[in-house]
Amino acid sequence: MKPIIIVLVVFSTFFISCKKYLDLKPDKAVAVPSTLQDVRVILNNQSNLNSRYAAIPALAADNYYVNDADYASFPQEQDKIAYRWQADAEDAGEWSNLYKIVFMRTLHWMHLQKLY
Repeated sequence: MKPIIIVLVVFSTFFISCKKYLDLKPDKAVAVPSTLQDVRVILNNQSNLNSRYAAIPALAADNYYVNDADYASFPQEQDKIAYRWQADAEDAGEWSNLYKIVFMRTLHWMHLQKLY
């Protein structure tokens, strides 16, 4: 009996589609760019695309060495914690800034492909 149930479950997953659920917008108030001008507005948003830099990932990188004097000059204690890779380091949302840039660029390319 168990093999029959397993086979039925496996085959039923092949016939169930999620496309109609994935195409739904999570929020009806979300605006989707539909013209070239809309895409330009997204790209010209200087504060979201070009001025966001994540310092914590750069501080935690192992591609450079900081001597004691430079380490003492770190402006925030959080920077020192990130450089030492301590467990209580907080990124304060810095990774999300990078993902937001990638999201905006991907959105731009998707809609440019649809427009042209």
